Amino acid sequence: MSSLIIPAGGPPPLPPFHPRKKPGQPSNPPPKSWVPGTIEDTPAMRDQRARATAAASRARIAYEAEGAYQQAYQEAYDRVERKLIAEGENPTEELVLDAVRHMTRTLQEAEVTINFKADEWFAGENPYDAYTQMFERHQITDNQGRRIDVAKTTPSGKPDRRAQCEEAKFLGEMDLQRRGRLNLGANTVNRFGQTEGMRPQGEYWIPDNPHFVGASRPRYAALNFTGDHNGALAAEGQYYGRSVLVLKDDVKRIATFCAGDSFMGWVQPGQFCTYETMTALIAWMPAELFEDLYAKALQNRTVAARPGKYIECHIFGPLRFRDKLMTIRASKPELLKSQGGRSLRTATRLYGAEVNLRKFCEANRVLQGYTLV
Repeated sequence: MSSLIIPAGGPPPLPPFHPRKKPGQPSNPPPKSWVPGTIEDTPAMRDQRARATAAASRARIAYEAEGAYQQAYQEAYDRVERKLIAEGENPTEELVLDAVRHMTRTLQEAEVTINFKADEWFAGENPYDAYTQMFERHQITDNQGRRIDVAKTTPSGKPDRRAQCEEAKFLGEMDLQRRGRLNLGANTVNRFGQTEGMRPQGEYWIPDNPHFVGASRPRYAALNFTGDHNGALAAEGQYYGRSVLVLKDDVKRIATFCAGDSFMGWVQPGQFCTYETMTALIAWMPAELFEDLYAKALQNRTVAARPGKYIECHIFGPLRFRDKLMTIRASKPELLKSQGGRSLRTATRLYGAEVNLRKFCEANRVLQGYTLV
């Protein structure tokens, strides 16, 4: 216990502060030139805004997840108890709690994977040093000279649909009055994290908010709790690829999670959690996903990945390969696709896509290199 005693009425007032002037410093320095409503737009400042907005967005989700956790934990407990009874068990409270803990641990210890197409990544030398998402890859300059983050349509969908989904479910505008201790973060999210709608203009989609910072939005991955060598999205390899980036475990600490593709209707606003509150996913996940997790965690059965039925992971922070990439599992069939009009089956092992893959791993210091699957 602290030995500090504060007298009644609160601590005594601090003495007045009189700043000391440096020799030669004028008593009233001229004000800096500043135009109201403008913000500094250097790469360093944009990076700081992206990091601050991403951190505030995740803090908001963590805050809401903590508030919903007690009820979600009880729902998870009840769901597991019903399953144990259906399996012919006569579960005690300790047995149910142990099952819930084991299912949660299976999720927390699962590797984080991102599926990709190796033939597209390594048809030539890959110069990239980070994994990015659609809102941070492109910029244009408006008629006032401001750089605007814009987006293009990708195989995963149109930017306006992605923005609407994110803002409707877990990255929407924050209420400055209701959130109290998140007030500063709310200002940041509202100014730099909201698109305020997107409109098509040529090949790009333009946010209506000119201050929108695309890098504040999360990078998408998934928890590979089934242990499939082709990643958490193995069942959708024809769309996302059968090769995987396996990320380091520390990304889980800057991520949030939901039970399924966030585009799906069963993923509701408020049903997002953090690593620490991951038990809530057991209550929120659809029946097929629950059955698979139960079979994997408690019966040690082999389960296959299902389309759309995975634990989606949203990483709020830059994904630089040198810092966050643990290993790469590259699909042999993808690497053996034609490159430059010739089959890689006729090339030696030292040429073609695998050479580019090896160079990529060396350049980015991938901790455990790569394997072919």
